[in-house]
Amino acid sequence: MSSYETKFEERENGNIAYIYFNTSSFNTLTGDQLYELKDLMWDTAEKADLIILTSENPKFFCNGLDPMSLINASIEERMKTIDMMIQIIYDLYDLPVPFIAEQTGHTMAGGLVITASAEYRYMLRGKFLTGLSEIPVGLVLPSIYLEVIKEYVEPRYIRDVFEGKMFTPEEAYQIGLVDKLADSREELRKIVLKKADQLLAFSKQAYQYSRIKRRRLRKEELKKFLDADKEILTNELMENELPKIMMGIISKAMGKK
Repeated sequence: MSSYETKFEERENGNIAYIYFNTSSFNTLTGDQLYELKDLMWDTAEKADLIILTSENPKFFCNGLDPMSLINASIEERMKTIDMMIQIIYDLYDLPVPFIAEQTGHTMAGGLVITASAEYRYMLRGKFLTGLSEIPVGLVLPSIYLEVIKEYVEPRYIRDVFEGKMFTPEEAYQIGLVDKLADSREELRKIVLKKADQLLAFSKQAYQYSRIKRRRLRKEELKKFLDADKEILTNELMENELPKIMMGIISKAMGKK
């Protein structure tokens, strides 16, 4: 099974690429899949004027890192995976074309991180949750995550995001974590394409120049947070703490079945 599927659509003012998560039944991510996604986003940006990140999974948009893959990985592989999970929010920040997150289901932990650098985030209503689960499970929360998210979340709710509250789609919309909600997948796609067409209708020279300039200046500020966050990548965490935390996540998930 391919981890991602890419489709292209020609619109009136440009070419759109859809990248579909197809990583597992829960749309979790292994380290290799995380690296693949980063490369795919940048490669696709050379062929499209805008990217829509989405999923056809009935429940999960992207559910973050796969705990079992981290348990079975070597210390070096765990190190690379967590490093990339911290790095990807930074790497996607100045993607050369805008991207929109079409959140069709649960958007947990790393799934939320991947959407953080998007221009817009739209979510399907339903029994879905989104949030950063690091603190509640015992992991250090990289500061760069909140530094990007606080650009659009209401300031008084940043503490809730930091503390790992799980938000329903309605709650996520109320605090600014997502930009709009839809009652069906069809409506969600209409909302996404309406915004995509609006962005594509702008003068590419004016919009893209202004967008990239602003984002690259901001990225210089984010670099200090990224460098500080890499300090959590210790052998103690990778060898002893991370496997225990992942086992706890799996046990909790099994208990809910």
